[in-house]
Amino acid sequence: MAAPTALARGRAYEHTKSLLRRSRQGSEARLAEAHSETFHRNRQHRSPCSANTEEIGSASPGEKVKLADCRAAYQELSGKASDLSRTLSLSAIAIIWVFKSDTSNGPSIPSELVVPGFFVVSSLALDLLQYVAGTAAWGGYGRIKELSGVSANEEFQAPRWLNWPATTFFYGKLTCVAVAYFLLLRFLLQRFVE
Repeated sequence: MAAPTALARGRAYEHTKSLLRRSRQGSEARLAEAHSETFHRNRQHRSPCSANTEEIGSASPGEKVKLADCRAAYQELSGKASDLSRTLSLSAIAIIWVFKSDTSNGPSIPSELVVPGFFVVSSLALDLLQYVAGTAAWGGYGRIKELSGVSANEEFQAPRWLNWPATTFFYGKLTCVAVAYFLLLRFLLQRFVE
């Protein structure tokens, strides 16, 4: 089979570009339509703790709130806090890496960045432990209930302590990120301001 000519390759390239452009336009239109639908649905069923980020937890004094709304707001905000702490932790590792220097023994970072690095890595470890603890607690508790004869659709009261390990890891990772960024900021200020 003969190799495609430059003209044929050019046509194929233009055709592919055209297909991608049409696909992207279709995707953008579908995304805009879905966003519009969600926005209008949230406006119609507006609650003080709705999933709209500007409105989460913004109940006015004296406004009635359902417990389910508060739980939904807590889940939404804690999920965003987890994502943000993960992103900040990885960004802190990048900041620390910028200040590394190559020595004869290999890469080295300034001693002032070792402690912030420890807190960043601890935050990522606690992030993992939060999800592992939650998975183990809920999976184990569900299995115990299943073995005790509870049917799949039967409702039961879960013990409050079931979330305590995951919640402890959640607040621990947020604390580690805050401490790491405090120390990083102090290092950067000393490095560039003085």
